Amino acid sequence: MNIKKEQQSPNSDLEKIQLFEFSFNNLGIWRKIYIYLNWFFFLAYSIVAMYVIWDKNPEFDPGIMMLMIPIVIAYAFWIHIAISKRKINQLRTLALIQLFPFFNLLGCFIFFAIRSTSKQEVRQYGH
Repeated sequence: MNIKKEQQSPNSDLEKIQLFEFSFNNLGIWRKIYIYLNWFFFLAYSIVAMYVIWDKNPEFDPGIMMLMIPIVIAYAFWIHIAISKRKINQLRTLALIQLFPFFNLLGCFIFFAIRSTSKQEVRQYGH
């Protein structure tokens, strides 16, 4: 006997909402583009910074650069996770970091816009 198990599909909208999981795949196109550009610029910054610092200052301690690069990559990863998982408090914190230490007003507005969209999604899907 060959019995196939039927996949159980959600019967109600509430079950569909409960099965919804926030991830990079279900982000809007603009937030995906922002994350792609974010990774590109952080990696490009790391490469350019290594080249410029070592080319201009041969006595520069490579240990400092090896410490800086993981910090920059960890910051980019934090941004990626906060946006893709719709972490509202982390997005607010990232917006404030853009404003106060970096004085990046445009970056602050972008993070608050992303936070606003994410907040609507969190309300809609009940997470």
